[in-house]
Amino acid sequence: MVDEKEIRKLIDENKGKEKSYGESYRLRDSDKDIIEKNKRELPFLISERKLKNDEEHKIGATKGYDLIEEMCLIPGTTFKKTVSGEIRATRTFLYKFVVGLKMTVEEANEFFKLCGGELREDDPEDLICLRALEDGDSIYDFCDEYEKYIGKTLVKKVKAK
Repeated sequence: MVDEKEIRKLIDENKGKEKSYGESYRLRDSDKDIIEKNKRELPFLISERKLKNDEEHKIGATKGYDLIEEMCLIPGTTFKKTVSGEIRATRTFLYKFVVGLKMTVEEANEFFKLCGGELREDDPEDLICLRALEDGDSIYDFCDEYEKYIGKTLVKKVKAK
């Protein structure tokens, strides 16, 4: 879990600042090729990690989607659309994916490298994810902290009937 004083200080320091992961307003053709390659490579890497998770839990592919939904709080349809490239993998998707699967920081950064850059301690959202990975936090604790400090909901609440 993240230290409250540390995260509040970082949030205050970042207020009004625009996030930057080294982007530039002008791209060379070679940069465009790298971006296109990353767009294809990240869904493949996510799919490969899901298959590994299926093998670790000795389940089939179909039940694997249910398990990802349970472990990572990512709806199966969203996961499938992300892997197929129908929708883009975002950092918030990756936060839930890597925390839910209890990855190491090193393993998680292989995914984040393809989505704006490695996790950084100077970014409040990244810091919450880093601490969750380092401490082995549950996906529920991570989502609660993220919502508390960032003010964005990572998981849609299901209304009781």
